[in-house]
Amino acid sequence: MIEKQIRFYLLLCVIGVSSCAVPENITGGMQGEWDALWVSDPNAFPEIEEKANLKMNGKVFFSEDGSATLHAYGYQGCVFNVDTMRNVLRWRINDDTLDFINEKDLFTMSYKIKDISDSVIHLNFMEDIDLYLTNPETNNKNKKRQRRRLVD
Repeated sequence: MIEKQIRFYLLLCVIGVSSCAVPENITGGMQGEWDALWVSDPNAFPEIEEKANLKMNGKVFFSEDGSATLHAYGYQGCVFNVDTMRNVLRWRINDDTLDFINEKDLFTMSYKIKDISDSVIHLNFMEDIDLYLTNPETNNKNKKRQRRRLVD
């Protein structure tokens, strides 16, 4: 009886640990271009009245070689940046975290992975900034399917 309980607890531990890890096929599925949307929590900037200024669009391109190119399209009044910026960083996944690493100064930005699929990745940075990555290729296929259903 005790042996069965021990096996059961070990099985639960294995399931728990494996559910926290990001599968290898997900990281391969991340390669390519993604539409990006950074959104800040309004409570982090209570003095800002225009909530549209708490969002910034961009693109992220994950390369097979471990590099990531981030394009962020800032604008006047945006809390993130007032201009367009481009950064080339390294990326890696550790358990439930996506790290963007600047190898020049060894600075790392760690984003907590909230949700991940082949079409949308939801990340969180420092608890009050969300980054939504949307795969334009997958979303275009879904839109075409929806249009076909409407026509049928």
